[in-house]
Amino acid sequence: MPAKPRRRARNLDDHAIHEICAILDGWSSPKLTWELLNKQVLLRLRASYTRQALHNHVRIKEAFSARKKALAGHDSKERKEATPEQQRIARLEAENERLKRENHSLLEQFNRWVYNGHLKQMDSRMRDFMNRPLPKVHRDRSQEPTKPSATRKK
Repeated sequence: MPAKPRRRARNLDDHAIHEICAILDGWSSPKLTWELLNKQVLLRLRASYTRQALHNHVRIKEAFSARKKALAGHDSKERKEATPEQQRIARLEAENERLKRENHSLLEQFNRWVYNGHLKQMDSRMRDFMNRPLPKVHRDRSQEPTKPSATRKK
């Protein structure tokens, strides 16, 4: 019997990236590899991704490297003896640190954009244009096409 062809996993969206970062925030095993992470992703999201696919997303890559550094500095015996409350606190502290790093990088990016805009002599008209609110999304039902009239003149 031929092997069943493997279906491609769905693309990584914001929800999946958030879930993968949450897995990394709660990682307590002393060993962290892309393969072990992928196994946990498969269990939680029911989708398998390659190391390259995970590594291509900045949030996942930075969360992975930060968690790996944090795990290198801790004793594995301490983690195993932690109570559920201590594990939850550790997971929330890791999430808090990750969010601080993400916020810092976004602020750096914003400052870079402001500086580059200043170099290109962005005037007040351009700033007003850039600060306009996003257009509203119309979620109403679109108009049905009109049906051709039944009576035709011959």
